[in-house]
Amino acid sequence: NILDTDKNKKILDVGSGCSFFPFYLSKLGFKVSCSDLLDLKYFFNGSNINFYQDDITKTNIKDEFDVIYSVSVFEHIPDKVKAIENIYKMLKKGGKLILTMDCDFNLNIDDMVPNYGELARTVGIIDSKFTKKSIYDLRRGEDLITSELFFAKDKWRLPWKNQNAKGLKGKIKSLLRLNSISELPTIAVFVGVWEK
Repeated sequence: NILDTDKNKKILDVGSGCSFFPFYLSKLGFKVSCSDLLDLKYFFNGSNINFYQDDITKTNIKDEFDVIYSVSVFEHIPDKVKAIENIYKMLKKGGKLILTMDCDFNLNIDDMVPNYGELARTVGIIDSKFTKKSIYDLRRGEDLITSELFFAKDKWRLPWKNQNAKGLKGKIKSLLRLNSISELPTIAVFVGVWEK
């Protein structure tokens, strides 16, 4: 959804952190800007990536963008409504919003990851302001990439699931037992694409 965009279009990564992805897009020729609560100017120093130290819920960014994306950040934003409103204002007409959001199916065992209801509410707010460009159905498991799906296909991805693990797997399992955690949350990753 980004790669088919004209290279002259402007892209904003909301909550970029210290990720390789903006550098990858920049190397492909896209005009990339990043924003984060942390002051990461030093991280982007020497690159042609523009950086804003900014809070998307009360942004000072005046530029408009053709694509705004956010990878597994939205679940950590307390005021999602304000963030969505500000993204809407910063996105050019016909521009794309690409968003991933993590979801905890175990009813908030992990306070940092929202439960399914919060994911559905957030997607509903976005759907009311933007035109949905990707087909998804939050009732269907195939549209949600879960840790259980990874475990079914590639057991090595979730070493704590092996009860008799040795080496690194055994250490992880022991650590979980020490902390009285029998299972880690079942996490799903939602991916959506919208257009203004």
